[in-house]
Amino acid sequence: MVKTPSPLCVPLWATRICVATNGVVRFSVCGSIWMPHTFYLMEENKMNQQYQKPPKWFIIGVIVFFSAAIIFFISSLSKMSNRASSSGTSSSKDQFGHSEAYAKFTAEDIVKRELKSPSTAKFCSTRDATITRSGNTWTVSGWVDAQNSFGATIRNNFTVKFTFTQGDSYTVDSCSIR
Repeated sequence: MVKTPSPLCVPLWATRICVATNGVVRFSVCGSIWMPHTFYLMEENKMNQQYQKPPKWFIIGVIVFFSAAIIFFISSLSKMSNRASSSGTSSSKDQFGHSEAYAKFTAEDIVKRELKSPSTAKFCSTRDATITRSGNTWTVSGWVDAQNSFGATIRNNFTVKFTFTQGDSYTVDSCSIR
């Protein structure tokens, strides 16, 4: 319901500045005379509606979207972990507590003993190497860049198979550098 001005108020055409909100009496300037007036810009029921709830279909849509995003994220994580476990690498430790990283370090030590210039050796990363374990026996395959007897740097593939016997002691089963 729109409230109309009282008869004592100045007509709107006679005012220069008319500022009134929510039924509060304000003053307007008419020439050099200040006169009070009341002016309602909105219906009373619209003034009380400051916040409207979003429709139910919008809320349901937001819930469905975030649920689908969470399910997609969880399924992506499980696929990544399945891929890592089926890639031929074993992330578990042997009975002496040796990890893949330690097995690769040991294999690099074995390969360096076979090289002409071991100080120039640059090995592949653990990610590029293939590391498998069966009990305490480890097989490590990868590549190494090292200088040959003529001083040229050559990339060679290697495969080392060794078994840990006690603590950090091991026996070399095979070492192939091609």
